This record gives sequence, C-alpha cells and structure tokens, in this order.
Amino acid sequence: RTVKKREWQALILSSFLYSSVAPFFYFAAVRTAGVATVAIVQRLESVDLLVLSSLFLNTEISCWTLTNGLITVLGIVMSVVSPIFWGESLVLNVGNVLALIGGLCNSSSLVICRRYLLGVPIGVLAIFRLVVGSFLYLILAWATGSEFGPLSSLRLWTNPHLLAFGFAFVTIMQYTWLKALMCKGMSPVVLSVAMTLMFPLNLFWSAVILNKPPTRQQWVGAVIISVSLLSSCAQALRGPALNLED
Repeated sequence: RTVKKREWQALILSSFLYSSVAPFFYFAAVRTAGVATVAIVQRLESVDLLVLSSLFLNTEISCWTLTNGLITVLGIVMSVVSPIFWGESLVLNVGNVLALIGGLCNSSSLVICRRYLLGVPIGVLAIFRLVVGSFLYLILAWATGSEFGPLSSLRLWTNPHLLAFGFAFVTIMQYTWLKALMCKGMSPVVLSVAMTLMFPLNLFWSAVILNKPPTRQQWVGAVIISVSLLSSCAQALRGPALNLED
C-alpha cells in the first residue's frame, strides 16, 4: 500500500508532537516539579483527549464520561491549591505548565493518528515515530540548549538500565499502544482510561525508586483522581466489546 501525501504529513506532525515536543516538555517538567507532581498534572491529558476527540473525531461524550473528566480536573486543581486549606502559601510551579503542554501535545498526536493514519501499517508507524521523532527531538534539544541534548543522550546509551528501559518501553509498550490505538473499534473514551491507568504506577515508582512519596497536597489530588479512575474503569467494563481486528 502506498502512503499518501496527507498521511506523510500527518506522520511527520504526529511524530514531532509525540516523540519530540511532548518528551521535551515532560523532561523539563520532571526536572522542575518532580515526578509525583507531573504524574498528577499529566492526568489532564486524558481530558484533553476527550475534548479533542469530540471536536475532531465526532466522539460522543456521555454524562458519565463528562463527570469523570470533571473529577479529574478537580483532583488536579486540588493538588495545586489545597495548601491554602492548611494555612500554607500557594506556590505555582512552572513545571505544572510544562506538564500541561506536554500532555496536550501527546493527546493531539493520538487524535491525528486516529483521524489520518488508520490505514498505515503499525510497523511503518512505529519505526517512523521512533526514528524521525528521536531525530527531531535531538534537534529541538540542541536548538534550545537543553541539558537533554545530543551529547547527554549519547552518554546515556552506555547505561545498561536505559537499554533495558528502551526495549521494554519502545519495543514492547509502544507497539502494543499503537496496536490498540489503531483498532477500528477502539473508543477514545477507552484510550482515555488507559492513559489514566499510568497514574498510580507513576506515583508508585516515584516513591519506590526515587524515594519521593507524594506530599500531603499531592495525596489530596491523587485520591480525587483515583475516584475518577475507578469510575472510568467501571464505565469501560460496562461498554461494548471491542473489535480488535485491523
């Protein structure tokens, strides 16, 4: 099958957003605000996906889905403003804004894939996003003077832990995620739930590996978001069976 000009354009744009711009802002956000904060604020990308799907994919958003999204937004807001309830000063971190931008880029890339790239083979899409996205990321990092630029990236390749992570994340997870994304019967609502499922894992690894458990205000937001997560999972389980054939 020949890839059309419009599909090439969508491939380049989605790869740039997903593999270049989004990681760039995520790395900067983690550096500034920490993993736990980014894990909470990043949950807004599931709401971004629902809004963009409604606008560009004509996805119907039920009252249940809308309620879950509003609960997620409430949890994010509470994680930011809850210190004032304990008489503490409100501190706004630029990392929150960076995480929001990264999440919006990620969600935009997914919507582009669903709208324009359903006919592109998964292997072509995965390899293109990896190779072209990585190349564009290095250019972006070099142009902005980021510490996550080409030289630091080359040094990281000597780290065996990074190689193991690359195999697990890029080879397995990315292929599985793209396979699910391109299923014709896959609803953006279910994709939104899948994105939110990463939230408790991010908090867990932050506490176990980095020894940085959530703070009191982060726990407030995490509990509220978890309510939305459980409700979303219940909604997905009650939904129609998925057609997993391409």
